[in-house]
Amino acid sequence: MPVTITKYRVFVASPSDVSDERASIKEVIDELNLTYSPRANVHLELVRWETHAAPGASKKGSQDVINKDVGDEYDLFIGLLWLRFGTATKKVKSGTEEEFKRAKRRFDKGEAIQILFYFKDSGPRSLRDMDPEQLAKVNAFRTSLGDEGVLHWSYTTIPQLQQFLRMHLPQRIESLRTRLSQPPRKAARKNPKGTKPNKRSVSKRAEKEIDELGTLDYQELLTESLDESTKAMKRIGEITTSVGSGVSAKAEEFKRLKWGNKHLE
Repeated sequence: MPVTITKYRVFVASPSDVSDERASIKEVIDELNLTYSPRANVHLELVRWETHAAPGASKKGSQDVINKDVGDEYDLFIGLLWLRFGTATKKVKSGTEEEFKRAKRRFDKGEAIQILFYFKDSGPRSLRDMDPEQLAKVNAFRTSLGDEGVLHWSYTTIPQLQQFLRMHLPQRIESLRTRLSQPPRKAARKNPKGTKPNKRSVSKRAEKEIDELGTLDYQELLTESLDESTKAMKRIGEITTSVGSGVSAKAEEFKRLKWGNKHLE
């Protein structure tokens, strides 16, 4: 039976000092396409300037070439920062910041896009890698995300980042599916002076590709989640019982030793 697959594009923005992390994200995307995607009828495409941009020139700077080649037709934005903030563009302090602002602008307009931002909390490999000015910009940007309404995450190693992405990407994809499946809100008949009707905006590509889960699909996913939760709780119970039995056995052994010692006194 034919199945409609919804494609979600995942864009990664970061400076050069987290190039290993950028490469590691491809492993997560490939893994999710083998595990999560078949169950959810989705496919993830990784979008990076290394693969989706080409050499070119622009009067507005090299970042403008990347912006045009990559475009805004992606659904999830992943930002990564560590010690470097990056090279300033014609508009802001770095290419990563400009890419974030483009994604945040779409989100603020009501488009169906999800933003995930991660900061690496570990020391530099060498003191030569430490640039106080760059680090100050990273910290200032990190602080500003709270004012932007963006919840960010911290990691220390690449495996930890990959573990977070395995959990967070499916969660944010489900947020997109839920949002896109909701009917647009109807504007009120009368609007107060100076206000405009609230319109919901989504990309044309997303509208064409959206494939809502049916009732049976939701029931199946819910059943799988409940089964996994039940197994986990059962395992926790078994471990708790095992630990309790071990403590009781040690207590009895201690009593016997104490009683034997009294007889020897």
